[in-house]
Amino acid sequence: MHSEDDLNYERGYEWWLMKEAKLRNPDIKLYGLPWAFPGWVGSAGDPYSTPNKTADYVTKWVDGAKKVYGLDIDYVGIWNERSRCLKILCAQTRVSWTFASQTVFMNCQAS
Repeated sequence: MHSEDDLNYERGYEWWLMKEAKLRNPDIKLYGLPWAFPGWVGSAGDPYSTPNKTADYVTKWVDGAKKVYGLDIDYVGIWNERSRCLKILCAQTRVSWTFASQTVFMNCQAS
């Protein structure tokens, strides 16, 4: 997503790779981990500054995997090689995701 309203899920080879992996082993678990965030997420390159926008970005990616490719993302990380940020974790887990008739929802209290 190059901008906040860009929901193009046809870029990159990762979608093809995940579909092929599922074809070969339907029980394989899929894990999403943001390596980097686009500039419109956060301010001054810090996605932690706008946790709800960051969570929305990740949520749209997970939703696109399901809607466009029929892929269930089993696990989602917060941000590669960064210490955990409770604000983003709480923002991400406030969203109720329903995949394959299974609803995942966590209630989180940020301090």
